[in-house]
Formats: sequence, structure tokens, C-alpha cells
Amino acid sequence: MNTLKILLIALLQFILINAASVKYEKRATVLNKTINNIKYELNSTTKTAKIIGFVNSINENISFPSFVDNYIVTTIGQSAFLNNNTIKEVHIPNTIILIEKNAFANCKNLKKVFLSFPKNTRVIETKSFYADDNHLMHVYFTDLNNKYYSTINELKNNLQTTEKRNNYVNEVKKNSVNHYIYFDAFNSNHKRPYIFLNQSNDYEMGNIENQIQHAIYSSPVIDSNTKVDIFVFDFKPITQVIDTYWATANNIRMDETHLKNNGYKIIESPRAYSGFQYGDTIEDKRVIMSFWDMVYNDGQKIHNVTADVVYPNGKGHHYVNIEGSFTQCTYPYSFSHNKWQTVLYRSWNDVVDNKPTTKVGFWIRDENKEQLWTLLVIFDTHVPNSSMLGGPGLLNFFQENPNSRSSDKMREFRIKNIFYRSLGKLGMTQVTNTNLNIYSGDIYLPYVKGKFEFGVIDDTEIFGRTGGFYNNGLSQLENIEKFWNTSCSVKKLRQGFTEKDQIILNSFYYKTRGSQRFYVYATFNAKSSPFFKATVYYKCTNGYSNTQEFIDPSLFDSFAVENNGYNNNKFTINDEKMNSYNLSNVVLSIFDVFDNVMRYTVFEKK
Repeated sequence: MNTLKILLIALLQFILINAASVKYEKRATVLNKTINNIKYELNSTTKTAKIIGFVNSINENISFPSFVDNYIVTTIGQSAFLNNNTIKEVHIPNTIILIEKNAFANCKNLKKVFLSFPKNTRVIETKSFYADDNHLMHVYFTDLNNKYYSTINELKNNLQTTEKRNNYVNEVKKNSVNHYIYFDAFNSNHKRPYIFLNQSNDYEMGNIENQIQHAIYSSPVIDSNTKVDIFVFDFKPITQVIDTYWATANNIRMDETHLKNNGYKIIESPRAYSGFQYGDTIEDKRVIMSFWDMVYNDGQKIHNVTADVVYPNGKGHHYVNIEGSFTQCTYPYSFSHNKWQTVLYRSWNDVVDNKPTTKVGFWIRDENKEQLWTLLVIFDTHVPNSSMLGGPGLLNFFQENPNSRSSDKMREFRIKNIFYRSLGKLGMTQVTNTNLNIYSGDIYLPYVKGKFEFGVIDDTEIFGRTGGFYNNGLSQLENIEKFWNTSCSVKKLRQGFTEKDQIILNSFYYKTRGSQRFYVYATFNAKSSPFFKATVYYKCTNGYSNTQEFIDPSLFDSFAVENNGYNNNKFTINDEKMNSYNLSNVVLSIFDVFDNVMRYTVFEKK
């Protein structure tokens, strides 16, 4: 028994001694050391060094080392050089991948910062280089050889071949891409000059803008030049973040066949985008739709055709910017957060002022609102005998972060049940494949940052997500090169449209107004599928009959739901050949936006 006690006591002493040793070793892994007046924190476990400050005086121009005492320098610590007025220029080596908050804050004489191409994504945290707005600083991204050329002449004098110059330009862009810079890491007066290749393939000086998140595109796979008159899908905005734009239909391209068949040369194609936005606050919700001007040459002169907003009245304004000339309609609309909604686009031919034209309408279906379907916008494109077009890069969806002030927030969306209807056909076709990517052009945009993810959930929902950092071991640049473009398939079908929604009239009646005029009134239920057009058939006792058609979706005024749950529409019948006092039969046919029809006998003489 005594032997057992002795053994137990010895074992306990061994455990306590080793536990103390382990604690001591953990405390001893970090060692502070000063080298050339710069203070380092050395971690013997990770063999990394953090710059934590300085002692006494410091040089005006600092080139931080990549290694100290065989420790790799990876971090400049929080407030390490806060309020230092000596430093004028710093060079950050490629080993440093983290500059913590306030590291160089309020260094009022710091004018130049050179950022070498980092080994992994370099994160520059909040207020790292912040000073007052009068402080002018230039931030330079170097190439892989740690070179920076401040002018085009300097670039050409130092690099003798086009290949070397272009490599330099691309490496500087990639260096910028491999940085995650918090929105407020620098102040508004800091510049990031660089040389880039413009659209004419000439070298040009520019300034890298503040970073924004990646824009995620979802492009439905539809055969090229498919003429489409209905495009519809379900959409859920997951996050509530200011400065978010969800383009539910980007690049709505109009068919130009009729114009080309008449010998016209198209210079600028008629196209549109539309969707929903969060503005300056999450309460600032908007709908937006813009149509770019069409420009064509008829062989005699060049014509500029401007689309008009016909619904809502007075909401269209014409603008000119670097993208071209366009008419835009935007106004407050409270779309639902984190709820499924259906967005629908429809094009149709019409005649306005005796001229053929094509109109495009935009609807939303939201079960969270009193009125199920809401008509948002109608454009008169002034393009004759046209329709929307499907094909690569057309009718795509994207999520965008247009303002850098909110670029450090997370954004996410879901879409599903993508369908279209080919012109002249009644059946809907499901889109089962979509191409997902972060750009439609150059993937090395120097002003984007952060993580992006996209894919398919349960073979049903397409998702996209941006914001935050990667934790997969790859840098931002490596993730872009590996994952920027993919194709996704969805398998599960929606149970159709007509089965879910139908035309619902609460009441209908007619009134005569003289012998050659009468009105038909229809009161739509708020849960009805969206009105598109109506026909009124009427017959007189003398055998005379006629039918008049009304193609005007705005008759269903989406912003006037009455307290009784429906709104009233009037169809005016003028006919010199009839006698409205001798009507024997009046039939109202209502067509919804899917061309489903319901017929109602308004009056029948017994």
C-alpha cells in the first residue's frame, strides 16, 4: 500500500512539473527584440516576426526587412508607428501580409508607401495609414521584381520590349488584386497611381480607385439569337447592406432583325438593365430600369432613338455618361428582404402614333404584400417589330457593390426557377444551366477585393456570396484564377405558373354613354395574376357585332390598391356603327401577362 502511495505521489509530481514546464514554454515562445531602432516581437513557434514599434529616432525612409534573426517578418502591429512625424517613405516587403489598424495612423509627413507583390493576400486594416483629409500620400504597387515606374517614359526607357512592359503592367494590377484594403485604411486624399493599357491598347496613367467587392454574374444558357417575349425567375435578396445592386435582368438586348432586313446598319444596339438597389440606408430601397439609346444608319443619315418611360408617368430621365446615352427610371420601392419574389419581363409589339414599336414591361410578384403582382416599369423602346433576345451574355443577373464605403460587408442572393418563352410559342422553357463568374471581361480588375462564392444548393437554388476573407489557404489572386468562372446546373422544376396564379375579377359591369359609346368596368382582385390586355366583344340586336382590343398593362394601376382589396379599370368603347342602347351581348376577355385568358359575360339580353 505504501509503495502504491509513493508511486501515485511521484506520478502527480511528474504531471505538475511538466504542466509548469509547458506553461513556461508557451510564455517563452514570444520574445521582444530591438534591431536598428525597430522593435520586433519574435515568435519561436511560428518563426515569424511582428514589427511592434520603434525606440529613440528612426530614419525618414524605411525599407523593412523580410527576415530578422532568421524570423520571417509577416506583420506590422497595431499602432506601431502611430503619430510619428519623422517617416516620409516606407517600403513594405513581400513577406509582410498584415498591416494592423492604426499602424501608421497620423504620420503626417509620410508621403510615399511602396507595396511589394505579397506572397499571400496582404490585409491592410482600418485606419492603418489614416490621417486628416489634407494629408496627401501616394501608394505604389510594384511588380514581382519590386519595381515601380512613375511615368510612361520611365517604363519605356527601362523595359525595352512590349512583352516586358505588358508583363509589368499586368503584375502591378495583380499586386493590387492581391490586397484586401479596408475602406478606411487610407483617407480620401491618398492616391494609387499606376500605368495601364487602355481600350486602344496604349499605355495610360491612371489612379486605382478604392476597392469594392467582386460583382457576381449569373448568365442563363439560352441558344444564341433566341427571340424571347417572357423571361421570369424567382429571386431572394438575403442580406441588407447599403450600396447593393441586384440586376435582375442585365443586358436586355432587343432583336434588330426588322431593321437589318430594311438595310439599316446598327451602330449602338438597344439594350437595358434593371433590378433593385439599397441606397444610402437599408430603408432606401429602389427599383431601377435603364434603356440605352439605339443608334443606326439608314443609308442617308444617322438616327439616335431614345426609349421612353410610359409607366410610371413622369419617372423617366435621360442621362449621358461614360457608358453612353440612356433613359433611366428609378423610384422608391420596398422589395422584401430575405423572401422569395418572382421577377418577370415581357416584351410585346404595339402601334403608337401610327408607328410600330416594341414595349418592355417589368413586374414583381411578392406574396408578402397586399397586392400579389406589381407592375414596376414599362418602356417604349421605339424599336419596330422586335422582342427581347436570349443568348450568351444576355438576360443575365448580377450582384454588385457600387460604392467602396460598404465594401467590408457581406452580400448574398439566391435565384431559382429560371424560365423563358420563345416568341410565338405558348409553352415556357426552363433554363437548367447557368454560367457563374465574377466578371464578363478582364478578371484582373485592380480595384476589387475579398472572398466570392457561388454555386448550386440542393440542385435547385443558385447562390452568390461576396465579402470577407478567404480561409482556404489560397490568396485572393489564386482564388480568382482558380474559381472565377464555372457552369452550374439546376434540376428541379417549378410547378408552372398558370397553376399557381390566375385572373381574378371581383366584379364587372357596363354603362352606356350615348348611342355610340359605352364603358366596361372591371374590378381586379389584389391576388389576381397581372393584367396584360383585354378584348370587349359586343353585339347589337340588329346583328351588328365588333371586338375592340386594349393592350395597356398600366390600366392595372399597381400603386392604387383600394381598401376593399382591388382596383377599378375602365375600357371605353367608341363605335359609330353601333347603337349602345340596343346591345344584346357584351363579353369581356381578360388576358394576363402569360396570355392566360378568362372570359366574362358582362351583359346578355334574355
